[in-house]
Amino acid sequence: MDKAKAAVDQALRLRPELGDAHLALAYYYYYGYRDYERARAELAIAGRATPNDAEIWDGLAAVDRRQGRWDDAVANFERARQLDPHNAAVIWNLAETYLSLCRYDDASRTFAEGLSIKPDAHLFALAQAAIELKKKGDASALRAAVRKIPREFDPGGAVTTVALRLSLMERDYDEAERLLRISERDECNDQGIGGIAASIDGFSFPKAWYEGLIARGRGKTDSAQQAFASARKAAEGCVRQSPADAKANIMLGLIDAMLGRKEESLRQGRRAVELLPISHDAFDGPAIATNLALIYAQVGERDSAMAQLAPLLKLPNGPTPALLRVEPEWDPLRGDPRFEKLATD
Repeated sequence: MDKAKAAVDQALRLRPELGDAHLALAYYYYYGYRDYERARAELAIAGRATPNDAEIWDGLAAVDRRQGRWDDAVANFERARQLDPHNAAVIWNLAETYLSLCRYDDASRTFAEGLSIKPDAHLFALAQAAIELKKKGDASALRAAVRKIPREFDPGGAVTTVALRLSLMERDYDEAERLLRISERDECNDQGIGGIAASIDGFSFPKAWYEGLIARGRGKTDSAQQAFASARKAAEGCVRQSPADAKANIMLGLIDAMLGRKEESLRQGRRAVELLPISHDAFDGPAIATNLALIYAQVGERDSAMAQLAPLLKLPNGPTPALLRVEPEWDPLRGDPRFEKLATD
């Protein structure tokens, strides 16, 4: 961060009006500090210097999305796409925004257009196939899409993550174990494709987390506890390194819930929501809040789980009734009439 700031400051000393420098400064505030107002101010300066730069409109749309200005986000992503129609990142951001708004037809069309421009963009194919899962709870299209992905394509373990989650959803523990066995990674990146329960977009899950879930699904309690304890060491290290990172804190809370450390899990989960409330980040915030509901469910706090979960289904980028029906993480709530109503509305 210090090097990034020094570089952009030097660029602005040399050319104070340089649009690219203000764009870089905007992303410094956006990615480094989640300071969306300062990012917006720098994007405005950059826009006056180079108004036809698609990256500026893409950046504005990203800020809009974080601030809950969803209509503005769509309009600005569309503007960025008009300026740079072959930009895969812009197309992804636009399609992802439509998906967050449950505008499924628009999302599917946009992902398809991305694939027509870049046929080997396999994450586009996965995201498009995942729409039916989020909309109807039908994982068949996503499973078929995973099978078509070349084995060597697995950026950061993102494809492995999708395949693992599908196998766990289908209670196919043999397949989940096989996927872990052939993976050479110690952690797998989450791209937020294929569900929201225990999904933390942009976060890398320790491999031991999935080992724990597999053992737990098979009823092997001792093996599950050993795996979760190993995963906890990794998550604890992340929190120690970045104590204000909501995603690291919620991961530690989830693991503690699986370990039966009730008070610790509740403290970490609530801490994560305090660090990144929906009011500050309308895009990542709902996933953090959903995982707090999951923690409540896993530790037996049903009333708190329902109170936390119910309003999230009405928000962009929140869980959907279809996902509640099929995601195994919600099993502790099944049979509760309040949960069953949420899962069918």
